[in-house]
Order: sequence, then structure tokens, then C-alpha cells
Amino acid sequence: MNNLARAGAIAAAVVAIGGGTCLPAMATPQSGTPTIMSGSSEQSRNGLTCKNKWYTTLGKTNCSGNSGQRWRLIVKCAFQGDIKGTWQQGPGSDQAECNFHVQSATVEWK
Repeated sequence: MNNLARAGAIAAAVVAIGGGTCLPAMATPQSGTPTIMSGSSEQSRNGLTCKNKWYTTLGKTNCSGNSGQRWRLIVKCAFQGDIKGTWQQGPGSDQAECNFHVQSATVEWK
């Protein structure tokens, strides 16, 4: 099979399997093993500290401290709207999952 025929066969297989939908690529190091995209941040206000973490499709926070500060989790997703958690007060945790890829997880204060 020549290169042009091979490229056409691969393209046809991709369309047949994925229905033509374009999905985000995972980072792949030279070893060929996909890696999980992740990140973290920390926010504090009025004695409450929230440690935010995000992975390929999951965003979460864990808030601790001695405070009645109100907060909610905001997870920014690729290819869909942001996910906004319910308002909470004081220490606690929350998490949300995106369909494709998390760009960040942060806390909104009230």
C-alpha cells in the first residue's frame, strides 16, 4: 500500500470510529505513554484556605480553616461551559467533572 492510500485508509478509520468528532489530545512523552494533565492552586480569604487541584477531567477543592466564609467551586472546562458548584460556608470540599478536559479549578468567594 503506498503512502497516499495508507493516509486515506487511516483518515477513513478515524472518521468511522470517532464520527468526525475532534477530541483533545493528551500529552504524550517520548516513551509513548499518555500522561494526565494536571495543575493546582491555593486561595485564602478570612481564615479559610482552599487547595484546588485538577486532572484530565476532574476539578476539586478542599477548604479548611476556622471561618464562616462563603465559597463555591468553579471548574473551567474545554469545549463546554464552566461548572459552578453550590454555595458552601466554612470548611468543606467539592468536585466536578468535565466531559473532555479541565482547564482550571478555582474558588469564588461571596
